[in-house]
Amino acid sequence: MKEGYSLSRSRRVYPRFKVDSFGFLKREGVVLPILIRDISSQGAGVISKMSLERGALVEVSGDLSLFNFYLSTQGRVVYCLRETENLFRMGIDFGFRKIVLAR
Repeated sequence: MKEGYSLSRSRRVYPRFKVDSFGFLKREGVVLPILIRDISSQGAGVISKMSLERGALVEVSGDLSLFNFYLSTQGRVVYCLRETENLFRMGIDFGFRKIVLAR
């Protein structure tokens, strides 16, 4: 595990909610299907078949029916780790675009 990843995990102050919802990640006109694993008001953990470099600006969207909420926001990739041969786990930071998770 990379040092920056473990440091960011230990500094979490916003609660994360497991959602396991399908969504999309868009970067430079390319749209990728993703699985949104968890979400907080500051970011999301997603699974993708494609890796992206740290710092990449992306758009994330998906129907989070558990929260009766449609997510559509921009963020930056803060980490990308290989889960399996064909799957990557990414952390997306929404930065100043704080998301309010409310019904």
